[in-house]
Formats: sequence, C-alpha cells, structure tokens
Amino acid sequence: MSASWPRSGPVVVERLPADLRQGPLEVTDVASGAKVACQDVPGTERHILIVARDVPAVGYRLYSIKKGNGSPSSEDFPVRAAVNPAGFLTSIFDQKSQRELLPEKPARPFGALFISRGRDELRQEDTGPAEIATADGPVTRRIEI
Repeated sequence: MSASWPRSGPVVVERLPADLRQGPLEVTDVASGAKVACQDVPGTERHILIVARDVPAVGYRLYSIKKGNGSPSSEDFPVRAAVNPAGFLTSIFDQKSQRELLPEKPARPFGALFISRGRDELRQEDTGPAEIATADGPVTRRIEI
C-alpha cells in the first residue's frame, strides 16, 4: 500500500519459501544494507514481524530475507514499564524524552478496577493477585497482566 507521506511501521511477512521456514533468519534493508530485527509471529507457520522504517512517500522499500547465523539484533524499546505485585502499573517511562508518564502518587492505582453498584460511589474491586507474563523479542515486548 502506498501513501502520500513517508511512513514507518510493523510489517508481517507471510508465505516464506520452504527453506526459510526453519532456523534463524537475517533481514536486510536493500537500499541501506542495514540489518533489520525480525521475530516469529506466534501461532503461525513461520510468519515474521519486522519494522519497516522510512518508507518513502508514494513508494516502497525492499528487504532481503535469507538464512541467518542465529544472533538476532534487538532494537531499543522506547518505553519502560513497571508493575507492582498487585498488577498495577507503577511506571511508564519514555526513554527518548526521559519523562515519566504516570503521576508519582496517583489518587487511584493505575490499572485497578473500580465499580459502582447502584448509586454507590466508585470502590476499588479486589481482583486477587496479579499474574504477569512478559515476552521479549527483537521487535516487540509484550507484558500481560
């Protein structure tokens, strides 16, 4: 898909040839020669995710995919998040601007569940202990609470 402005964003690559469906891959930006981080999309028969950067307006960017050596490059994630044992977010820190995005002492815990029954005031609902799962890849970081 072309657009009338330069753009960057995630791209899922499907239908890889049979010889690229197993083992590590190496993705290269053909124009610059720069290596591009990639990771497998879970639950697929070898679809990969890359981030296409600086695709020109009304244009395209070519990438080369070949067998790799097993050491994927990782990108610096622009945001760092922290949670407490109850599963409430305590920090969302933007590393580029060096700014904390959550208040230091919030009036209500960020991520808590508040319910009003009938005409009562909002009350924090006890949801039990949080289960936190983190999945880091070279392209994405996923935190499930």
